[in-house]
Amino acid sequence: MKRFAKPLLLVILSIIAIFTVTDPRPMISPGSLIPGHAPLERDCFACHEPFLGTSSARCITCHKIDAIGITNTKGVVITKKGTKTRFHHQLTDNTCTACHSDHAGVARYRTKVQFSHGALDTALAGQCSQCHQPPDDALHRPSVKQCSLCHGQGQWKPASLDHKPWFELDKDHHVPCNRCHLENNYKTYTCTDCHEHSADKIRQEHIEEGIHDYERCVRCHRNANEDDAKRRWHSEGGKPKHEDEDD
Repeated sequence: MKRFAKPLLLVILSIIAIFTVTDPRPMISPGSLIPGHAPLERDCFACHEPFLGTSSARCITCHKIDAIGITNTKGVVITKKGTKTRFHHQLTDNTCTACHSDHAGVARYRTKVQFSHGALDTALAGQCSQCHQPPDDALHRPSVKQCSLCHGQGQWKPASLDHKPWFELDKDHHVPCNRCHLENNYKTYTCTDCHEHSADKIRQEHIEEGIHDYERCVRCHRNANEDDAKRRWHSEGGKPKHEDEDD
């Protein structure tokens, strides 16, 4: 067996040497380049520095940071609407490969751009519309400048909202938003569309307690506990706490 080892090793090394000379790409390239970089397929040093890897300085010789999203590398104006990519010049770290990868080989798992909001200048904190297209529907229109109330930086969906300051959503009140906020207008709400709630019943029960302003439910009712609402009302001499929170 040992007498075949050296000849076999020589054959393998010879094959490697032949491929290295004739077509080195399969030996050193993790995969094909994207179509836009195809002309650079045989010019590794257009993007790579010997023994140092990719260089952002070489990226921006073609991809000018201030022109990203405005013109392509040939200087042609980009006409596609709805894209906001000019945040690149506000990044604190302009290491292109932190988000972008070209070869589809060993970096196949990075099929999507891996972006961290932590790379942005701190002056952009909370300024979502500088990069994202603001929504223009009835639900979002009043709060387009307060995205963090529902959205986080980790992922855009699903959205979440701490509803407790207005009304605690217990197991009996986990319903679609438009069940209480008609037409997705969360500036208004209704409580008369569920179980025993009815306008006449609510009116009768509150008049008996001497409560005449009974249409703004969350002034007293912050959860499903009726006793808690009574305590809230009577502890303030008929004036509920946090009455501004229903605005």
